[in-house]
Amino acid sequence: MRLTGIVLHNPVLGVELVTTEVDEDGGTRLVADYEIEPHRPRDEFRHVHRTWTEEFQILAGEARYEVGGEERPARAGEVAELPANVPHLHPWNAGDGLMRMRQIATLDPPDPEALRYVGYGIATLYGTVAEGRHDAKGRPPLMQVASTLRSFQRYGIFLDKPAVPVQRLLFGLLAAIGWLGGVRPYYQRHLLQATGAAPRRRAAAG
Repeated sequence: MRLTGIVLHNPVLGVELVTTEVDEDGGTRLVADYEIEPHRPRDEFRHVHRTWTEEFQILAGEARYEVGGEERPARAGEVAELPANVPHLHPWNAGDGLMRMRQIATLDPPDPEALRYVGYGIATLYGTVAEGRHDAKGRPPLMQVASTLRSFQRYGIFLDKPAVPVQRLLFGLLAAIGWLGGVRPYYQRHLLQATGAAPRRRAAAG
């Protein structure tokens, strides 16, 4: 299933994401547009990519982001640069109005499999929250997070801490337990919902 044109929504974080370009065949880059409502919790997925670089073009509103442990501001017309191998948080809305931004993720070297399966995992994390399975901060259940993050490790995506060997062991164990309970890294229904091929259910925040 193609990833270009999918629409993802996190009702707790007030985030709507639309992929406008996904080079699934060449595996070189992904482009996505975001709208983020004001006065919502920020996404606390502090992480690092080993082979991806990202830039976020702020199109409207006020944002803040984190790179290398430093929090920085970004306004409309500015770009947040997030290099490979540096822990970061994606920009969040720091203003009183709607914030809009464009993400451009570049893979070096190109990796079609990584782009495809990371996309599937992100769709499942968003889809799980949209189904109403989340905590007060908009995070999916632990076993789902562990299963999806374990699959991301294959493509060089890790949390900023603990150390990578500890993450491999911890998420490997949790993912194995989750697998026995029927938890998978991604689900086709979330991709179908994101493309409009299946009904989308938006749960109320909280």
